[in-house]
Amino acid sequence: MNKSRLLSTVYVFCLVGFSGAQAGDAPTTGMLYNIKETHSIVFRCQQNSSNILDCKFTQIAVRKKAKPEDLSATLGRARESFKSGEKTSTEDCKMASELVDILEGRKKPPREQGLSEITDIQKADHLKEMKAMKILCKSNKEEDFLNLVRLGHEKNLRTCLVSSNSFTQSFKLVQDAFSGIGTWVAQGDAEGPCGIVQLTRFEPEKLEISSHVVWKYIARKAVTNPNGVLFPGTLCKNLDETEYTYDWRSKEYSLGCDYLEFSPI
Repeated sequence: MNKSRLLSTVYVFCLVGFSGAQAGDAPTTGMLYNIKETHSIVFRCQQNSSNILDCKFTQIAVRKKAKPEDLSATLGRARESFKSGEKTSTEDCKMASELVDILEGRKKPPREQGLSEITDIQKADHLKEMKAMKILCKSNKEEDFLNLVRLGHEKNLRTCLVSSNSFTQSFKLVQDAFSGIGTWVAQGDAEGPCGIVQLTRFEPEKLEISSHVVWKYIARKAVTNPNGVLFPGTLCKNLDETEYTYDWRSKEYSLGCDYLEFSPI
């Protein structure tokens, strides 16, 4: 084996990490990456006595808190809130005035350490928001209220939400009698008011430069009762039935986030 081919082999095995498995094996443990979204999954699988593959998954998702196209709807809701009588309180106005003085250095903060712990980006954002709040407190005009909402939306465009979700699935091997290639297909009956059937599977991929097999996780569900209602406001026919592939090749993402928030969903 020449030097360049050897380096390529080492590189691929570094990428595969513990996602790979010997040919003929079932997937065991690994991390896979969604090729469409900023999601990843970690899986641990074990075959039971019935040759069913029982797997535990942890899915990690990172997404922007807001999108540019959300602004119109956000401002619409804000207008309705303002018309219905939402106002800034005297306490909020007093706090805004004090914070502007602190952030601009005219007044000492009640706790010096607290101010030193925030970043320059946070200071700049807080100052813009508090100045906008002061203007609103004096004018009590709708446009000044909407300007404060715009600042919040702009900050949300630079905020990323991180969430995790754990779940389990069982798989059965479906094997081609001619090629011997096997795919592990999710087991389970239709569930819930929407009659959701899991069509998820593990598919093998044989590496060209070795005899190793790596695994892809393809997630998809089918709604068998599109006329049902999952819960008020959510119709079964509107549920996502798109197929999502989680690949073993690692990915890097650049989301441009100044802030990070953990989310339960």
